[in-house]
Amino acid sequence: MRKKLRWAPAPTFAAVLAAALWLLVPPAFGGTADTPQEAGDPCRLAQPQPASPLEMNTVTVDSLFKTVVMEKEVFVCANEPGAPASIRDVETFIEIVELATRDGARVVEKRVESATCDKNPSAAGVTVKCNRAAVPLGPPGNPAIPGTCTPSLQQPSDPVEMNTAVGPKDRLVKTIKVEKEVFDCDQGTVVGDLYLFTEIIEAPSETARGLPTVRPIAKRFEGIVCFKSVSEGRLIGCRQVGPLS
Repeated sequence: MRKKLRWAPAPTFAAVLAAALWLLVPPAFGGTADTPQEAGDPCRLAQPQPASPLEMNTVTVDSLFKTVVMEKEVFVCANEPGAPASIRDVETFIEIVELATRDGARVVEKRVESATCDKNPSAAGVTVKCNRAAVPLGPPGNPAIPGTCTPSLQQPSDPVEMNTAVGPKDRLVKTIKVEKEVFDCDQGTVVGDLYLFTEIIEAPSETARGLPTVRPIAKRFEGIVCFKSVSEGRLIGCRQVGPLS
């Protein structure tokens, strides 16, 4: 049995979040890992998980940079007794919008959304149903991960994505990298996904010999951590991580 490394003396995941004022999930969105689970909807993590579950791209619109990060985890959820289990894809979309400035880029908005798709087999075939939901994004705080969490033994084989976008009138170049790490929380009842962003903003410059080049004018680190209830197979909330430097 794998020994749990406890970073905080708390009995449950929900208690850690409440005590640290971590994750505020409104009633309309759901509860915590301690919420009683209905007998008709028990889920578990599928094995294996996707090897490359992470994607990212960045575009420019007028004087804005917009970065979208997407990832997914797959769950197997039981249906009625005797019926085949359904496959549930739980996808997380993180959007970061920044305004290009003279000194770099300033974050103007961050959004998180989940998309859940159920594939339900039957004698007639497989029925696919999807829904989306806005996800509450809590304010920055550190420690990033509660003491009831440990690094998962199953990590993505391709956990890093990076891209570069050119800003308005070619005045700025933005390079952003994201990496994902998975944590098992509260004895495996909650999945914690940690996303760490590294951003470099560059501007046109010249070398010592007068040749054109680009050089960094700003660098920034950001983090977001999201939690999924395994038994419910759904995203229950996210929060920002920080300060990171």
